[in-house]
Amino acid sequence: MVNQIHVNVKPGEYLRAKDAKKPEIVTSTEGIELTTEAESDAIECPICLAPGFERKCCGAFYCNEHYHRTGRCPNCDTPCIERGFTFKVEDPGDRAIGYGWGITHSLTVAVIIIVTVILVNEGSRRWTVTGYECYKWYDRCDMNKCIDLNNTLPPYGLTSPTEWYQPTCAVETSVNKVRGASCVFDPEVYRRSGHALGYDLCWGVMAMNDEAMGGMRGNMGHEFDNKGAKFTGGAYVFEDDFEAYTGSFSEVPLPSFPQASALWGNGTNAEVSNKCGGYSGSNSLRFSGSDDRWAVTAPLDLQYGGFLNFRLKFAPEGSAATEDCNSAFIGNVDLYYAAEEEPGVLNNNFTKWKSFIVTEYPLDGRCSFLFTHKFIFQITKKLKKKHVLFCWVKVELISLSLPKSAWSAGTRFMFDQAVFVDRMDHFAIDDMHVFHKFKPKWDHMKDFQRVKRRTRDLIEDAKCCLGSAQCSRRISPIEKKKKCAWVPGFTSGYDETHEPMNATPPLYIFLSVIMFVARFVWAAGNLVVAQIAGHENDVNPVQPPAGWCSSIRGCCSKRLRASAKIYTLDEGPPANMASERRFFVDDDPVWRFGIFLGVGTVPWILISWYYCIKLAEPDVIIDMYRKLHLTASDTSTPVTIELPLWWFVVAVIVLDAGALWYVAKRHIFATWSNAVPAIDVDARPSRGVMTLSGPTDYEEIKLTDFKTHHRISARELQWLGAAAIVGCWPFASVTLLMHVARIPWPVARVILPMFGSFTMVKAYVGGDWLLRGIFWFDWFFSRHLDDREELGARTIERRNKPIMRVAAVTSFLVGLTVLLLVDFPAIWKTILFLFIITMSGTFWGFLCGVAHGLPVEPRLILTSLKEPGIILRYQHNSRFSLPGVGPRCCRHPSRHVCVDVHSRDRLLILSTDDDQGLYEMLKGITQGELTDF
Repeated sequence: MVNQIHVNVKPGEYLRAKDAKKPEIVTSTEGIELTTEAESDAIECPICLAPGFERKCCGAFYCNEHYHRTGRCPNCDTPCIERGFTFKVEDPGDRAIGYGWGITHSLTVAVIIIVTVILVNEGSRRWTVTGYECYKWYDRCDMNKCIDLNNTLPPYGLTSPTEWYQPTCAVETSVNKVRGASCVFDPEVYRRSGHALGYDLCWGVMAMNDEAMGGMRGNMGHEFDNKGAKFTGGAYVFEDDFEAYTGSFSEVPLPSFPQASALWGNGTNAEVSNKCGGYSGSNSLRFSGSDDRWAVTAPLDLQYGGFLNFRLKFAPEGSAATEDCNSAFIGNVDLYYAAEEEPGVLNNNFTKWKSFIVTEYPLDGRCSFLFTHKFIFQITKKLKKKHVLFCWVKVELISLSLPKSAWSAGTRFMFDQAVFVDRMDHFAIDDMHVFHKFKPKWDHMKDFQRVKRRTRDLIEDAKCCLGSAQCSRRISPIEKKKKCAWVPGFTSGYDETHEPMNATPPLYIFLSVIMFVARFVWAAGNLVVAQIAGHENDVNPVQPPAGWCSSIRGCCSKRLRASAKIYTLDEGPPANMASERRFFVDDDPVWRFGIFLGVGTVPWILISWYYCIKLAEPDVIIDMYRKLHLTASDTSTPVTIELPLWWFVVAVIVLDAGALWYVAKRHIFATWSNAVPAIDVDARPSRGVMTLSGPTDYEEIKLTDFKTHHRISARELQWLGAAAIVGCWPFASVTLLMHVARIPWPVARVILPMFGSFTMVKAYVGGDWLLRGIFWFDWFFSRHLDDREELGARTIERRNKPIMRVAAVTSFLVGLTVLLLVDFPAIWKTILFLFIITMSGTFWGFLCGVAHGLPVEPRLILTSLKEPGIILRYQHNSRFSLPGVGPRCCRHPSRHVCVDVHSRDRLLILSTDDDQGLYEMLKGITQGELTDF
């Protein structure tokens, strides 16, 4: 057979012709025959004297037969044809291997910590009195709430939390009140109701682990001892901090007290003033004067027992004493009580309960300022007199449990100083509280159980009225008008055009859209820069954002076809080695259309889309609300983004459809039969490439970039196929569907964050995120010695440092954003900020750099699961980064530095009609040289 090859005569070509005006035609039968004109000017092969061709390695002239006989140039011993599969890992050293194990152990510890934190958080849930669970992350009962019982003490104890939304604990009106530590069980209801609903008093064993009142215990007494923040089961029937009024108890009648809970009876030589200072404020009840010094309370309901709490001060000695708060030497104070014996009849027979001896309170001439109930700061005698007015000698809280004989429905208390020196022995009391216990087993009474059931029904209505994620049912506009009128924060306008909905689940979708668009813009920007810079072949043509950029790549750049080029004879391989060949991928339409499209993905996507569109009411608004904490103080700036529900419906359709298209055309090619790519291998040295070409995809790989190969069984291909199916499931649509359908909150609080996280990862990585994760996990947790050596070698490559720097800068900006969204003390914000920079930033950049050198990015041409296949590892070189970590376009003067930074190893997994022949073509093996691989 005679082949005619057109040869353009140019410098460096295989034939040096004198006349370059016309291309010569070379014919070949059994060897090579040149025309007379070309033959006269050709240089002979020094071995056989046949016409020879200039070789690029050293410039010598040899014929094809003798040049390719040994596989190396006879003149310079250079390999005749450079092929792949020459990759070999050099020993990286013990230190590098240690780095690799350090990564593995760090990731293991991180996973253990994350799992432990989640389990501890789930096991430390706080329950409330009415049966709700505090769902906030690592919630603590640290909210000090005061609840007004409307001047009554219900026989069953607490009233319904739905009755707490009135102005609570007003000084002028509130008498009987409940104080306790509480937590928020529904953040959206709590916010939208103006902090009136959505919280409850803490209850149960776990609440006992928290400090009472969240560190704000203040003047609370032994009713909280050994119970932590658990609700104490009682109410305060008397409170007086002596800050709302001033006046003398010696007046008859007593002055009117603006503080409604200050239920005093009468007294003598007792005055509310700042002359002896105060504990919680500047005032206290000071006792001075001559003859008598006493004060008695009004009758208080203490029929089931309780506690009396107050703070007592004896005037200091020495220079700290003043005329209005003079030294105490012998003026002991006695405390009495009188229990009611007949209903409505005062008992004036007081029983002495306890005496407070002056000598038990050290009077050393120094003053104490109390900053907290645990820390006392000593002030010297040199303080001026105006400062001494605010000194306390004894600062501990006095809390007394009522004896059984003091239990009654009308118990009174009296403070009396029987012996004192006129103008001296002054004393004062401050922050007095009387605690009333509820009836024993009050929480098991039928009346209270009825209150709980009624409360849960009303709170459920409030959740649905205010658009909480915890609402487990949908209510019609007519029901809203009937059931939502009482709900604080609800307006009739929500019925028509503005129904708010919790934004936590849709927030995952919103962030996923941002990632999706960012990846698309990033890849499109790479294409534009590549076209301008003339490096279009450096752009990654097979890593589009969710499957779109590949189409742009095909429109913007020229596709190289092997048949469109004409090559010179001096670049051909020997006669017994194939130069060009096309391979065909095994195609099983049943797998592609039946399993992937018909069973695994499309039905679930269409079903989820259908119900999303069906449940998407046009008047529903997603209210995404977050607080920005711009300072270290408690103040915050609310930021609200409102988007209609249909926007999220369109978003989930685009996210899921994009991922499905990406996987279908890159890995499974399930769209149509013609989409299965053809594999062409051109082994000639001037080309030396393998191309994968299809209607929507094109990739060209140099033969010298192939590193390793090995077989893969049909069972392994089936597992990879299952991972491809699961990876492109409609997580975005299901997340929105479950949120809109109002699935039960105990289930939603677990499933929605998990599916939302999958949606974000899929938008960031691509539809094959699960496939990548499998290979990534296999490498970083491998125990094979060769894998550990290669992992160690990747840790010391020079690409890691620039990627780590970029990641550190990015994490710095992300860290600043995160700090605006969290409400932590300044020290914890600093720790969190440093953690984000070091762990989430620098360490993540280091992992990305290491992963670039490992084959964790698969290209799975999966069209059949019946036959085994082959895995080819190759290096993809580029001067551009993928969306994620790394500068988009490397501008280093040396091209090799840029290639080192952005190049990455990939895997090509496929099954062809002749895996043996494909390997021989890529390896450069002559026919008959290798029997198997």
